[in-house]
Amino acid sequence: MIAFRKLCVLCLIQTLWALPFSACAQQNAGTGSFAPSDDSVRRGYIRSSGPDLPLYIGQEYIPNGRRTKGFPFFQSNEPLPGSLYYNDAHYNKVDIQYDLVLDGVVISNFSGDGRIELVRDKLLNFTMGGHHFVYLCPSKSAIKAGYYDQLYKGGVSAFARYEKKLVFPSNLEDQPRYDDYHYYYVEMGGAYYEVGSKGALLDLFRDKKEELKKYIRGNRINFSRDWEAALVKTTAYYDELKK
Repeated sequence: MIAFRKLCVLCLIQTLWALPFSACAQQNAGTGSFAPSDDSVRRGYIRSSGPDLPLYIGQEYIPNGRRTKGFPFFQSNEPLPGSLYYNDAHYNKVDIQYDLVLDGVVISNFSGDGRIELVRDKLLNFTMGGHHFVYLCPSKSAIKAGYYDQLYKGGVSAFARYEKKLVFPSNLEDQPRYDDYHYYYVEMGGAYYEVGSKGALLDLFRDKKEELKKYIRGNRINFSRDWEAALVKTTAYYDELKK
Protein backbone atom coordinates (compact mmCIF):
# COMPACT_ATOMS: atom_id res chain seq x y z
CA MET A 1 0.00 0.00 0.00
CA ILE A 2 2.84 2.44 0.89
CA ALA A 3 4.62 1.68 -2.37
CA PHE A 4 1.36 2.24 -4.26
CA ARG A 5 0.87 5.66 -2.60
CA LYS A 6 4.42 6.72 -3.48
CA LEU A 7 3.82 5.67 -7.06
CA CYS A 8 0.60 7.74 -7.20
CA VAL A 9 2.34 10.85 -5.83
CA LEU A 10 5.21 10.40 -8.28
CA CYS A 11 2.77 10.11 -11.18
CA LEU A 12 0.95 13.26 -10.05
CA ILE A 13 4.18 15.24 -9.81
CA GLN A 14 5.26 14.09 -13.26
CA THR A 15 1.89 15.07 -14.68
CA LEU A 16 2.07 18.57 -13.18
CA TRP A 17 5.57 19.16 -14.49
CA ALA A 18 5.22 17.60 -17.94
CA LEU A 19 3.87 20.76 -19.60
CA PRO A 20 4.59 21.73 -23.23
CA PHE A 21 7.03 24.60 -23.76
CA SER A 22 8.41 26.63 -26.63
CA ALA A 23 9.47 30.21 -25.96
CA CYS A 24 8.53 31.40 -29.44
CA ALA A 25 5.76 29.08 -30.55
CA GLN A 26 3.77 28.95 -27.31
CA GLN A 27 4.02 32.44 -25.85
CA ASN A 28 0.64 32.21 -24.15
CA ALA A 29 1.16 28.83 -22.48
CA GLY A 30 1.77 28.36 -18.79
CA THR A 31 -0.30 31.31 -17.61
CA GLY A 32 -2.98 29.32 -15.81
CA SER A 33 -3.19 28.71 -12.07
CA PHE A 34 -3.17 25.43 -10.22
CA ALA A 35 -5.71 24.12 -7.76
CA PRO A 36 -4.69 24.34 -4.06
CA SER A 37 -4.03 20.59 -3.93
CA ASP A 38 -1.73 20.84 -6.93
CA ASP A 39 0.09 23.76 -5.34
CA SER A 40 0.68 21.82 -2.12
CA VAL A 41 2.25 18.98 -4.12
CA ARG A 42 4.51 21.49 -5.84
CA ARG A 43 5.62 23.03 -2.53
CA GLY A 44 6.47 19.57 -1.23
CA TYR A 45 8.41 18.83 -4.39
CA ILE A 46 10.33 22.12 -4.06
CA ARG A 47 11.31 21.33 -0.46
CA SER A 48 12.44 17.81 -1.31
CA SER A 49 14.34 18.81 -4.47
CA GLY A 50 16.37 21.59 -2.84
CA PRO A 51 19.13 23.00 -5.06
CA ASP A 52 18.40 20.36 -7.72
CA LEU A 53 15.02 21.97 -8.46
CA PRO A 54 14.80 23.09 -12.13
CA LEU A 55 14.06 26.63 -10.89
CA TYR A 56 17.72 26.97 -9.88
CA ILE A 57 19.14 26.22 -13.32
CA GLY A 58 21.00 29.28 -14.58
CA GLN A 59 24.30 31.11 -14.46
CA GLU A 60 25.81 33.08 -11.63
CA TYR A 61 24.71 36.71 -11.68
CA ILE A 62 27.59 39.12 -11.11
CA PRO A 63 26.40 42.70 -10.59
CA ASN A 64 28.21 45.75 -11.88
CA GLY A 65 30.84 46.62 -9.28
CA ARG A 66 31.07 50.31 -10.14
CA ARG A 67 29.44 53.07 -8.15
CA THR A 68 26.63 54.35 -10.33
CA LYS A 69 23.66 56.67 -10.26
CA GLY A 70 20.55 54.54 -10.34
CA PHE A 71 20.27 50.79 -10.75
CA PRO A 72 19.84 48.35 -13.65
CA PHE A 73 16.58 46.74 -12.49
CA PHE A 74 12.93 47.29 -13.30
CA GLN A 75 11.08 49.50 -10.77
CA SER A 76 13.27 48.80 -7.73
CA ASN A 77 16.82 47.95 -6.71
CA GLU A 78 15.36 45.38 -4.32
CA PRO A 79 13.74 42.06 -5.35
CA LEU A 80 10.00 42.23 -5.90
CA PRO A 81 7.53 39.39 -5.28
CA GLY A 82 6.30 37.76 -8.44
CA SER A 83 5.65 34.55 -10.32
CA LEU A 84 7.27 32.93 -13.33
CA TYR A 85 6.92 30.08 -15.80
CA TYR A 86 10.35 28.48 -16.05
CA ASN A 87 11.68 25.14 -17.21
CA ASP A 88 8.16 23.89 -18.02
CA ALA A 89 6.72 24.77 -14.59
CA HIS A 90 4.91 27.63 -12.91
CA TYR A 91 6.31 29.12 -9.68
CA ASN A 92 4.44 31.49 -7.39
CA LYS A 93 5.81 33.77 -4.67
CA VAL A 94 9.32 34.13 -6.06
CA ASP A 95 11.38 37.26 -5.35
CA ILE A 96 12.48 38.58 -8.74
CA GLN A 97 14.78 41.23 -10.17
CA TYR A 98 14.54 42.09 -13.86
CA ASP A 99 17.85 43.47 -15.18
CA LEU A 100 16.95 45.86 -18.01
CA VAL A 101 20.55 46.13 -19.21
CA LEU A 102 20.94 42.39 -19.73
CA ASP A 103 17.23 41.72 -20.37
CA GLY A 104 17.56 38.93 -17.82
CA VAL A 105 15.64 37.78 -14.76
CA VAL A 106 17.54 37.26 -11.51
CA ILE A 107 16.59 35.25 -8.41
CA SER A 108 18.43 34.12 -5.29
CA ASN A 109 20.04 30.71 -5.39
CA PHE A 110 18.69 27.95 -3.16
CA SER A 111 20.96 28.76 -0.21
CA GLY A 112 20.33 32.51 -0.50
CA ASP A 113 24.03 33.42 -0.55
CA GLY A 114 24.15 34.33 -4.24
CA ARG A 115 22.05 35.17 -7.27
CA ILE A 116 21.22 33.34 -10.50
CA GLU A 117 20.33 34.75 -13.91
CA LEU A 118 17.70 32.44 -15.38
CA VAL A 119 18.12 30.98 -18.86
CA ARG A 120 16.16 33.26 -21.19
CA ASP A 121 14.92 30.59 -23.59
CA LYS A 122 13.49 28.60 -20.67
CA LEU A 123 11.61 31.53 -19.10
CA LEU A 124 8.34 31.90 -21.00
CA ASN A 125 6.74 34.65 -18.92
CA PHE A 126 6.86 36.29 -15.51
CA THR A 127 4.85 38.75 -13.44
CA MET A 128 6.17 41.36 -11.01
CA GLY A 129 5.09 44.75 -9.72
CA GLY A 130 1.70 44.45 -11.40
CA HIS A 131 3.26 43.89 -14.83
CA HIS A 132 3.09 40.73 -16.94
CA PHE A 133 6.12 40.12 -19.15
CA VAL A 134 6.16 37.66 -22.04
CA TYR A 135 9.06 36.45 -24.14
CA LEU A 136 8.63 37.39 -27.80
CA CYS A 137 10.74 36.37 -30.77
CA PRO A 138 8.42 37.06 -33.72
CA SER A 139 9.38 35.96 -37.20
CA LYS A 140 7.25 38.54 -39.05
CA SER A 141 8.76 41.67 -37.49
CA ALA A 142 12.13 43.26 -36.98
CA ILE A 143 11.73 43.78 -33.21
CA LYS A 144 14.39 42.13 -31.11
CA ALA A 145 13.71 38.94 -29.20
CA GLY A 146 13.24 39.50 -25.49
CA TYR A 147 10.80 40.35 -22.74
CA TYR A 148 7.89 42.70 -23.35
CA ASP A 149 5.35 44.06 -20.90
CA GLN A 150 1.94 42.91 -22.15
CA LEU A 151 -0.15 46.04 -21.63
CA TYR A 152 -3.26 44.79 -23.43
CA LYS A 153 -4.13 41.40 -24.88
CA GLY A 154 -6.81 40.91 -27.51
CA GLY A 155 -7.29 40.54 -31.25
CA VAL A 156 -4.98 43.56 -31.34
CA SER A 157 -2.43 43.73 -28.50
CA ALA A 158 -0.17 46.38 -27.00
CA PHE A 159 3.32 45.86 -25.56
CA ALA A 160 6.03 47.91 -23.91
CA ARG A 161 9.75 47.25 -24.05
CA TYR A 162 11.88 48.65 -21.21
CA GLU A 163 15.65 48.97 -21.44
CA LYS A 164 18.46 50.59 -19.50
CA LYS A 165 21.97 51.44 -20.64
CA LEU A 166 25.03 52.14 -18.53
CA VAL A 167 26.42 55.51 -19.62
CA PHE A 168 29.95 56.65 -18.79
CA PRO A 169 30.34 60.45 -18.63
CA SER A 170 33.19 62.22 -20.37
CA ASN A 171 34.13 63.83 -17.06
CA LEU A 172 35.93 61.13 -15.07
CA GLU A 173 34.90 62.79 -11.79
CA ASP A 174 31.22 62.07 -12.48
CA GLN A 175 29.63 58.71 -11.74
CA PRO A 176 28.35 56.44 -14.48
CA ARG A 177 24.55 56.38 -14.68
CA TYR A 178 21.74 54.22 -15.97
CA ASP A 179 19.56 55.81 -18.64
CA ASP A 180 16.00 54.55 -19.26
CA TYR A 181 14.48 53.80 -22.66
CA HIS A 182 10.85 52.86 -23.32
CA TYR A 183 9.50 51.51 -26.62
CA TYR A 184 5.90 50.67 -27.49
CA TYR A 185 4.43 48.25 -29.99
CA VAL A 186 1.07 47.12 -31.31
CA GLU A 187 0.64 43.57 -32.58
CA MET A 188 -1.76 43.01 -35.47
CA GLY A 189 -2.00 39.80 -37.47
CA GLY A 190 1.24 38.47 -36.04
CA ALA A 191 3.24 41.58 -37.03
CA TYR A 192 4.56 44.17 -34.56
CA TYR A 193 4.50 47.92 -35.23
CA GLU A 194 6.34 50.51 -33.18
CA VAL A 195 4.13 53.38 -32.02
CA GLY A 196 5.90 56.27 -30.37
CA SER A 197 3.21 58.94 -30.61
CA LYS A 198 -0.53 59.51 -30.76
CA GLY A 199 -0.22 60.28 -34.47
CA ALA A 200 1.63 57.04 -35.19
CA LEU A 201 -1.02 55.06 -33.30
CA LEU A 202 -3.92 56.69 -35.18
CA ASP A 203 -2.14 56.17 -38.49
CA LEU A 204 -1.82 52.48 -37.68
CA PHE A 205 -5.54 52.37 -36.85
CA ARG A 206 -6.43 54.50 -39.88
CA ASP A 207 -9.49 52.45 -40.85
CA LYS A 208 -11.17 53.59 -37.61
CA LYS A 209 -9.37 56.87 -37.21
CA GLU A 210 -12.39 59.18 -37.00
CA GLU A 211 -14.18 56.95 -34.47
CA LEU A 212 -11.02 56.85 -32.36
CA LYS A 213 -10.60 60.64 -32.45
CA LYS A 214 -14.16 61.04 -31.19
CA TYR A 215 -13.55 58.44 -28.47
CA ILE A 216 -10.33 60.14 -27.35
CA ARG A 217 -11.98 63.57 -27.16
CA GLY A 218 -15.11 62.27 -25.45
CA ASN A 219 -13.13 60.42 -22.77
CA ARG A 220 -10.49 63.14 -22.33
CA ILE A 221 -7.65 60.72 -22.97
CA ASN A 222 -4.37 62.57 -22.56
CA PHE A 223 -1.41 60.95 -24.30
CA SER A 224 1.06 63.48 -22.90
CA ARG A 225 0.04 62.90 -19.30
CA ASP A 226 -0.08 59.09 -19.29
CA TRP A 227 1.08 57.54 -22.54
CA GLU A 228 0.73 53.90 -21.48
CA ALA A 229 -2.83 54.32 -20.19
CA ALA A 230 -3.82 56.19 -23.36
CA LEU A 231 -2.25 53.51 -25.53
CA VAL A 232 -4.13 50.76 -23.71
CA LYS A 233 -7.51 52.53 -23.83
CA THR A 234 -7.20 53.43 -27.51
CA THR A 235 -6.00 49.97 -28.51
CA ALA A 236 -8.76 48.29 -26.54
CA TYR A 237 -11.42 50.49 -28.13
CA TYR A 238 -10.03 49.82 -31.60
CA ASP A 239 -10.04 46.11 -30.84
CA GLU A 240 -13.72 46.40 -29.82
CA LEU A 241 -14.57 48.29 -33.04
CA LYS A 242 -12.97 45.54 -35.14
CA LYS A 243 -15.06 42.74 -33.61
